[in-house]
Amino acid sequence: MASSVLLGETLTQILIPAAALVGIGFALLQWFLVSKVKVSPELDGVTNNGYSDRLIEDEEENVDAADVITKCADIQTAISVGATSFLFTQYKYLGYFMSIFGVIIFLFLGSVKGFSTQSEACTYNPSKLCKPALANAVFSTVAFWLGALTSVLSGFLGMKIATFANARTTLEARKGVGKAFIIAFRSGAVMGFLLAANGLLVLYISINLFRLYYGDDWEGLYESITGYGLGGSSMALFGRVGGGIYTKAADVGADLVGKVERNIPEDDPRNPAVIADNVGDNVGDIAGMGSDLFGSYAESTCAALFVASISSFGTSHDYSAMSYPLIISSMGIVVCLITTLFATDIFEIKNVSEIEPSLKRQLLISTVLMTVGIAAVSLVSLPSEFTLFNFGSTKTVKNWYLFFCVSIGLWAGLAIGYTTEYYTSNAYSPVQDVADSCRTGAATNVIFGLALGYKSVIIPIFAIAIAIYVSFSLAAMYGIAGFAIGSAALVSLALFGAFVSRAGIEAVDVLTPKVFIGLIVGAMLPYWFSAMTMKSVGSAALKMVEEVRRQFNSIPGLMEGRAKPDYATCVKISTDASLKEMVPPGALVMLTPLIAGTFFGVETLAGVLAGSLVSGVQVAISSSNTGGAWDNAKKYIEAGRSDHARSLGPKGSDPHKAAVIGDTIGDPLKDTSGPSLNILIKLMAVESLVFAPFFAAHGGILFKWLSGLLGDMLTQILIPAAALVPYWVCFVTMVKVSPEVDGVTNNGHNDVADSCRTGAATNVIFGLALGYKYVIIPIFSIAIAIYVSFSLAAMYGIAVAALGMLSTIATGFAIDAYGPISDNAGGIAEMAGMSHEIRDRTDALDAAGNTTAAIGKGFAIGSATLVSLALFGAFVSRAGIEAVDVLTPKVFIGLIVGAMLPYWFSAMTMKTVGSAALKMVEEFRRQFNSIPGLMEGRAEPDYATCVKISTDASLKEMVPPGALVMLTPLIAGTFFGVETLAGVLAGSLVSGVQVAISASNTGGAWDNAKKYIEIMHAHWVQRDLIHTRQQSLVTPLVILSRTQQGILEHLNQAHGS
Repeated sequence: MASSVLLGETLTQILIPAAALVGIGFALLQWFLVSKVKVSPELDGVTNNGYSDRLIEDEEENVDAADVITKCADIQTAISVGATSFLFTQYKYLGYFMSIFGVIIFLFLGSVKGFSTQSEACTYNPSKLCKPALANAVFSTVAFWLGALTSVLSGFLGMKIATFANARTTLEARKGVGKAFIIAFRSGAVMGFLLAANGLLVLYISINLFRLYYGDDWEGLYESITGYGLGGSSMALFGRVGGGIYTKAADVGADLVGKVERNIPEDDPRNPAVIADNVGDNVGDIAGMGSDLFGSYAESTCAALFVASISSFGTSHDYSAMSYPLIISSMGIVVCLITTLFATDIFEIKNVSEIEPSLKRQLLISTVLMTVGIAAVSLVSLPSEFTLFNFGSTKTVKNWYLFFCVSIGLWAGLAIGYTTEYYTSNAYSPVQDVADSCRTGAATNVIFGLALGYKSVIIPIFAIAIAIYVSFSLAAMYGIAGFAIGSAALVSLALFGAFVSRAGIEAVDVLTPKVFIGLIVGAMLPYWFSAMTMKSVGSAALKMVEEVRRQFNSIPGLMEGRAKPDYATCVKISTDASLKEMVPPGALVMLTPLIAGTFFGVETLAGVLAGSLVSGVQVAISSSNTGGAWDNAKKYIEAGRSDHARSLGPKGSDPHKAAVIGDTIGDPLKDTSGPSLNILIKLMAVESLVFAPFFAAHGGILFKWLSGLLGDMLTQILIPAAALVPYWVCFVTMVKVSPEVDGVTNNGHNDVADSCRTGAATNVIFGLALGYKYVIIPIFSIAIAIYVSFSLAAMYGIAVAALGMLSTIATGFAIDAYGPISDNAGGIAEMAGMSHEIRDRTDALDAAGNTTAAIGKGFAIGSATLVSLALFGAFVSRAGIEAVDVLTPKVFIGLIVGAMLPYWFSAMTMKTVGSAALKMVEEFRRQFNSIPGLMEGRAEPDYATCVKISTDASLKEMVPPGALVMLTPLIAGTFFGVETLAGVLAGSLVSGVQVAISASNTGGAWDNAKKYIEIMHAHWVQRDLIHTRQQSLVTPLVILSRTQQGILEHLNQAHGS
């Protein structure tokens, strides 16, 4: 069902490239205006960049203007040369990857029909003939290469423009903040418009060139064009990861030695890592971001085009309606052009306080104008009524439905942006609270920052859930694609829908074991990926810190400014680390869909994509906002614009040093792991879409083999074996966090201990990375147990596996309780003044107790997972639910909200511990300062006051987390129904187990890294390692891991009966 549209094909063919050319022309105009600021002295005697007024402020009167400009030019050249050299090297290796992966695409897709050149029946309209699969293989490969080249071009042009504008912004800053703002903003506009226009133009040209071969076969045309999104996103991944490792290795090294140890400014030329740091800003934050944004644009557009091609748009060959995503992008260029004029020509920036409101105004103006533009585009380019593909059926929709889909995505993006600003701007209380926590040191700063990041997930997830539900309800998966155009945060969901459609999957039912194990493993992937990227940054930062220290200690006159540092060595450290360490994370992302689809089939791959999506968006938001909050907490103290900020400063004070440590920890979170996770969830989805024909035809090799192997005679063997898997989880947990197992030292925690050589920041980075990494094996083990048990005896098999685990609960609890008892024994021995011999014995008991505590936590987490799943199955059965289908909006919004609950719960518990710890530290300090003879042992401390602080905090703060857990099932079930509640339970389970394991192992590793230094290898370690204060972080994380297990059981037990 389709009606005519107001905008014909001819006009559409004109307007799209015209908008792209307008964008390119506007970008060139902005570049010309920026270039009018010169970075070299004029030969005709006219200096000051063409201005007759004074460029140099009063405090610079003794500085020669030409000398200043020359220095700026030299620094700009060094940064530009360094960034260009790195990108050329990186792109050389990526060129090899592009060639090899292009061949893989061709071989996989060509083999779908045995490399046949014969036409075949269309997938969605079998009565018609479509082009052969071999053609799809060829054109998908070409599209992949085009997308990759455009992505590389976007990143490289962004870097060149940024390095062209940086010194010019510096020179304009001498005349005032307003002039500098305009140059910086115009330069950003050059990048933005070139990226949007080039992406649109290349895609438009590609579609029209492909049409010359495909003709009326639009199904094949737009299926092959999805390779364009894959190429763009794959380059973005390596650009983001490689650039992020580069910049954060340099940034961490520069900050830890320069600001904390040497007490010099952030960008002091004496710092050997300063050039590498500035180069990194351009290759990571500029080139990587450019490729990332292009990838989002390409993927969302390709997903929308594919879904449209199998709907009435494609079958009726309505080119204007098919081009709706491209017309939206064209309108976006025009709207952004108008919006830019408000910042550069209409509203003048006169002081610093106007900068942030001006940028916020840009978001609001563009959103309002784009809403009007969307209405116009929807009216003229879409039929008044048409049908859309909806997973095996069709859905009749009206053109104004699409207006609401795109608009709600647009406004949801604005809400997410403002929420992010609230949690990361130092103008508001959350960041100010983080800054205030620096009064008691780095540990409380880290606790408050992590809690803030977890809490900041809540509003964005609810906004995304609302947008998904409305868009899906109005226009099925095409509505989600429209939402992705408005806000690319969940473009992966549109790609997920497109993959499911192309793979011929009618339902993604969480109750089937193939899907559920994919879901829980997919939810683990963001942790695995984050572990790789954070460990890479930490390792490179260790080398950078040591090199910077070496230069300060060995180059005479460096601190006095009489000698220049060796910038090249630091640049090489970052370059080598980036090029080497970007490979494993990239391989994880690129290989996962191929392995899952080929060996486990499209159902399991669908579960992997859904799990990585709902988990990845939580980790990405929390990581980015945590790092941003730490960064701005540091800037809040440094700026000193309020009485509170000044009480924490000045630079070099203990609170400021604690803030710098937090900022340093946040660097890999906000600039490497967080942004890269956005690409992970998108890239895996678009790759799955491109390879969907192969997976649908030949996937599931392993499960096909297993289906013939698992017979009734194996049931009595495999179900008990599955019950043993949680014990394996316990063992893995024990090995990963214990200081010594059977006389063999553990390298994981040794790395954490070794990282203390360069301070608290690298210690925390390594600890977080270790916690993320050691989620991997337990999750795979649990997935195997679930699949075997479920396949053999359905949900009863899961219940039996859990029962087998809990049958030895008496021993498990005895082992767990041993640790705290031993810890208390050591404390009593110390307080009672007993001999060192007695204390040594209790310390030995306590050291073993940490290992047994790890066993207990692994026992609890493993059993909680299986018990929760069994209760989940019981609830679904009692509620009469036949399928928990992720493809239905009610279930999916429950899934993503449920995955957010462990973060909300964790935010509450960690913030509570941090607040109580602040009070406790202040009370300790008060007593030591006010009770005469306390330090000498001649007076007793006031124990009762400290007990009261802990008691009051516990009784008061236990209520909100408990209320969250107990009320969530009641609210979800009563107001949203059993399908949404089922999604909530599944989401909280697959997300909560990851958070629980990572938190438990991180805390355990920090604890035993401390003991490793103190006891296990004291003879040599204590000479070389610094005993940090990170033990303060252990308590909240251990509490978090233990209480986190509760959320898995409580959410399900509330409705299990």
